[in-house]
Amino acid sequence: MMFGSKPWPKDTSGTEPEQTACEGPWAFQPWLIQLQPYSPQQDPADPWSKGIIRLQYLSGEPPKQGELLKEKNWNPFTYKGKLFFSQQFDPHVVIQAHPNGTCVKLFETPTRVFRNLTSKPRGNTQAVLVPAAYSGETRDFYLGVVHAEASRSYQNYFYKMQAHPPFRIYARSKPMPIINSKHPRNPVWTSVSFPMSLDLIPETNQVLIGYGSGDQIPRILVMPWQEVSALFPHAPQTHDLLYAWRNRAARRRLAHSSSGSDQQSQGV
Repeated sequence: MMFGSKPWPKDTSGTEPEQTACEGPWAFQPWLIQLQPYSPQQDPADPWSKGIIRLQYLSGEPPKQGELLKEKNWNPFTYKGKLFFSQQFDPHVVIQAHPNGTCVKLFETPTRVFRNLTSKPRGNTQAVLVPAAYSGETRDFYLGVVHAEASRSYQNYFYKMQAHPPFRIYARSKPMPIINSKHPRNPVWTSVSFPMSLDLIPETNQVLIGYGSGDQIPRILVMPWQEVSALFPHAPQTHDLLYAWRNRAARRRLAHSSSGSDQQSQGV
């Protein structure tokens, strides 16, 4: 399970951005904890079962005077049993997490599908692997969710990501049909919804999205896969051909990185 922590705002009763800002330098920090079924004995060799792990990718030095450090809106996914995060989306930066909390950048690819959004896209949910047999497409891919801000409101979008390195994002959907509401404490945010979980239901060929409406009402949306697929533009899928040579190089980089990852022992 992944969760975040942030300090109290300067003015707990404020509603404007300058009032709800915190002192810093860290404005948001991500944490990871392993959840598992009850067992009288845990595997002592499992490096992820050592308790709460503070994840860190940034160096800790504020980029500019007065700016705050934020490590948030990461979309996790797994590949060949290892944990990765989409750390940002335009460009798409993929980082790998290690059990000591250190996160290392592995890939960076351009994401033209996000170029016409009103703001930089930010992450929401984990990315789940969609098998070709499930989607009816020619190849497996990851499905995830991002959001963008427009006039103090959120728009949420599905995206498709390659199922292999360098994990290029190659398609974005139309806005998701979920219910937005006004934020209860910050009235300037007039239309907010935030998807937090995503899963496939193979038995019924559906997609389940768990989200918060207005940052206060929990909701669940279940969509048939055909409706999810219809939100994407249907164009020839040429990304695998265009970047095949890059993919081969990316796989070699990932294999090299993974072979040395177990040797890392530095703390965060």
